[in-house]
Amino acid sequence: MPETFGKEDRLLKSIDFKRVLRHGKRLVFPDLTVVAFARREGRLRVGLTVSRKVGNAVVRNRVKRRLREIVRRNRERADGAWDVVVIARVTSARADYHALHGQLVEALEALGPGARSSFFGSRRRRGRKGRRREGPGGDGGRSGK
Repeated sequence: MPETFGKEDRLLKSIDFKRVLRHGKRLVFPDLTVVAFARREGRLRVGLTVSRKVGNAVVRNRVKRRLREIVRRNRERADGAWDVVVIARVTSARADYHALHGQLVEALEALGPGARSSFFGSRRRRGRKGRRREGPGGDGGRSGK
């Protein structure tokens, strides 16, 4: 088991966070929301988001330390190349280590063997937002017929 949680194991760039949040699959738990985006190659990378709604700096840093340690000890449960964003909810400030551990481990196990095919299989190409195809009425489907 690796002893560190280095830069190569973390999401650091804003564009990476945005890609995961826009295109990833969400798993919602009482204290956490986990968003995962399957990549073609590489290793598991994790980014943490703890907003000021969670609490003051001391509380936010405590939550981040707990989440980093849980990921460090359990990252082998996720199989393959994933970008994962862990969003701490307001209730995470009152949650103990074991509650956060159970929720995050469940999320990482959901990314285990067999999960990649379901993540890639459900992805489909979508058109640009806000653009409707013109129907026979020429009104973008708003004719009410």
